[in-house]
Amino acid sequence: MKTLVVAILVMATNAAPKPREVGANYFEPLDQSQIWVNVEPDLDGAAPVIINLTVAFPGLRLDRAPATVAVRAQPRCAPVVFPDRIRRPILTFTVDRARTFDLTARGRYDFVATCSGTPDTVIAPLTMAELRAMANSKTARVEALGFALALTSGDLAAWRRFIQTVEHGIAIKYP
Repeated sequence: MKTLVVAILVMATNAAPKPREVGANYFEPLDQSQIWVNVEPDLDGAAPVIINLTVAFPGLRLDRAPATVAVRAQPRCAPVVFPDRIRRPILTFTVDRARTFDLTARGRYDFVATCSGTPDTVIAPLTMAELRAMANSKTARVEALGFALALTSGDLAAWRRFIQTVEHGIAIKYP
């Protein structure tokens, strides 16, 4: 009988990653670590929505793959893009023009204020299996906050790197 040993990744904190780079931070007062990646789909030369994937866990170490990922669609706060468009609680992904993941239709989402005093950000859970299906697709479109956007191959590659970072567990090197 063969035994497969998988080492978990140890990642240094990076609280300010560039878009498509994986970030990590430990929030000591909360005793919580977070691993995330942001992508910024383009619309007519502007990126009105930031799509964020986050895995959060207590302490500095997660010894297994996370069951779910929080998906956040939030408007760009500065500079404000398309300021007259009303932000709506919509977060739907369509991959390979066939499979749709409507995260807000499931009813398990939050619509919160990020940039203003009114709700403008959707946060919803997604299973790792669903995220993997989206990240491995050839094309992906997102309807978020009232914007129709396309994820690029670079965005999907960033999601695959995020999955590889957390899929076997992770430890945060702090400080």
